[in-house]
Amino acid sequence: MKNIFTILIACIFAGISHGQDVLNKYEYVVIPKKFSCFKTPNKYGSSTMISHLLRKQQFQTAYDDAIPPKAQSDRCTILWADLMDHSGVFKTKVQIQFKDCNNQIVYTTEIGSSKIKKYDKAYKEAIQKSMASLQFFNHQYTPSKKKKQSIRIDYTEDVKEVKEDVSVSPEAPIAPPTAKKPVSTIKDSDIVPLPLQLTAIAIGNSKYKVMDGNNKQRFLLQKGMMDDLYTVLSEDNKPTGVVYKQQNKWYMKAQTGSDIIYELQLQFQ
Repeated sequence: MKNIFTILIACIFAGISHGQDVLNKYEYVVIPKKFSCFKTPNKYGSSTMISHLLRKQQFQTAYDDAIPPKAQSDRCTILWADLMDHSGVFKTKVQIQFKDCNNQIVYTTEIGSSKIKKYDKAYKEAIQKSMASLQFFNHQYTPSKKKKQSIRIDYTEDVKEVKEDVSVSPEAPIAPPTAKKPVSTIKDSDIVPLPLQLTAIAIGNSKYKVMDGNNKQRFLLQKGMMDDLYTVLSEDNKPTGVVYKQQNKWYMKAQTGSDIIYELQLQFQ
């Protein structure tokens, strides 16, 4: 049986090209301060978290009450984000939809779920897992050929976080989750050990350079949206694979279609 990480990584790789082709056509993503599935603004920190995660993937974001005038003049350069809540008794489950100026769905993330009982932590985890669909996608706006020039505005500093000042009323407790099925492990036959001693050194912007024992740089890592999951970057910042940790060991899988998994002797400084 294939390891659960291998299946997850393969699914993520399969969605990269589709996401790039569709999402790169739009320059802005507008985030509602109050999603349609909630009754209060920024419930569980949903608006600020989605905006933050999108900015990490190089999207330009703005809240729905602060759309820049130049973007309003050409609203078809905008995608509108919405949070779809599929939660049940035992799980918190969400998806993020992106719609164009004609209210047509352009892209939908995978369902992210959480079994945490506290709603604020559960929704944050579920949103984070759902946004992992864009883990290996760095947005790069490609304007329509009909446009003579693109509009470029940076909202990283301008858009302030929405603070939820509304008290959340107590809700019915969630029943305890059912027992988890055992997670399969990586078969030894799938692994190729790499004898190099590697050290990951932080260089800023959630990136790390990975050096060997001879102080030679081997590759770059980009911190992902999930713990112990990193994108392997080429010299021109293109995703070429993934590095992840499981059972206290580090593994690397290349974005080549190969089933080979490399075991790394990796430590972070």
